[in-house]
Amino acid sequence: MIRLLVVDDQRLIRRCVTARLNSVERFTVVGEAASGEQARELLRNEPVDIVLMDLNMPGIGGIEATKRFLSVDPKLKIIGLSMYTKGPYPRLFLENGGLGYVSKSADSDDLFKAI
Repeated sequence: MIRLLVVDDQRLIRRCVTARLNSVERFTVVGEAASGEQARELLRNEPVDIVLMDLNMPGIGGIEATKRFLSVDPKLKIIGLSMYTKGPYPRLFLENGGLGYVSKSADSDDLFKAI
């Protein structure tokens, strides 16, 4: 079982991604967070294999959160999930330790493959 944390400031996106992931037998979403700050608290208390991280959020955004989380746990796997496919966000995310990147406009199967 792959344990996932979904981090996105948009509630509908979080809920839809969570529902879709939980429909796959080998995945279980163990938490949802609306910000990097909430994700940090969840990670302190819940073992997670992979974090799906929105890149652009208020407060601690996904790029900075990725950098901070990996400084504490370098083995954590973080996959970016964002509507930005061009510009600085994908590049900065990968430069700060993100393992991969999936566009929010991608099919569910693409997200499953990334995981």
